Amino acid sequence: MQERITQRTLARLDPEGTGKRYFVYGSNPVGFGIEVSAKGKASYFIETRIKGRRSATRKKLGSVDLMSLSEAQALAKALLGDAAKGVDFRYAPNDVVTISLTHRELLVVP
Repeated sequence: MQERITQRTLARLDPEGTGKRYFVYGSNPVGFGIEVSAKGKASYFIETRIKGRRSATRKKLGSVDLMSLSEAQALAKALLGDAAKGVDFRYAPNDVVTISLTHRELLVVP
């Protein structure tokens, strides 16, 4: 069930861990949530279906300890908006390696 994630929601998370991983799904924005590991470490995530793919894709945004809720929600809205346009958020722009060569460099024969 989805709920509105607030500071109170973050305070209710079990820091000791339950021994099982669980998810808290948020409603603002839809697809945003918190994953709590078996040891109690909490991370923000987004989960959505990217246009052209059958299954849902999940991406961690950052730790609850290191990122504020408002920062995580703003990042989630941006990434979910891109996903709605068909952009795969798993591949960040800085992950792409581009090589620019001139025709002369391509034609050099050793």
